[in-house]
Amino acid sequence: MIDIDITVTRSDLLTAYVEGIQKAPDFTNTVVNDTVNRVAESVLKAFRTEPGAVVYPIQWKSAKQRKAFFASNGFGGGIPYRRQPEGSRLVDRWRLAVVYDSNALTSIHLINDSDKRRFVTGLDQQPFHHNTGWYQDANLVQQAGISLTDAIETDAIKILYAIEDYAESKG
Repeated sequence: MIDIDITVTRSDLLTAYVEGIQKAPDFTNTVVNDTVNRVAESVLKAFRTEPGAVVYPIQWKSAKQRKAFFASNGFGGGIPYRRQPEGSRLVDRWRLAVVYDSNALTSIHLINDSDKRRFVTGLDQQPFHHNTGWYQDANLVQQAGISLTDAIETDAIKILYAIEDYAESKG
């Protein structure tokens, strides 16, 4: 699981968010959840991109790794490894989850439960995966944080104006 940092650049929005959490936690967190759900597909699109065919020759991290791969029948995946069909691929397992409880700041998690992810796109990305064109999580996580921040700030502004207009109409 990867936590996405949301950096609200407007202090007035952050203040309003904290006040919202204190006064109406369920409503405030529902707004954040709705925003994340609305933009999830566009944020996850980059994570769900699979590169082309493997690039040969394979650049192993070490001779030991190459020997282990062949000795273990492709680390249990068979040789040659065949990518999974759509729906069960590594890239299909990405999702965003909004986690909240009352009186707490909302957390947004980027989740991919594949045990292979760390070697394909994560911190332990293997040279041959990089050469094939697999992205690195860290680069996309930063962009996802920016996109989510923009969407949450925009929605927060709209909601603050709507609440203000509603309050004025009740006079």
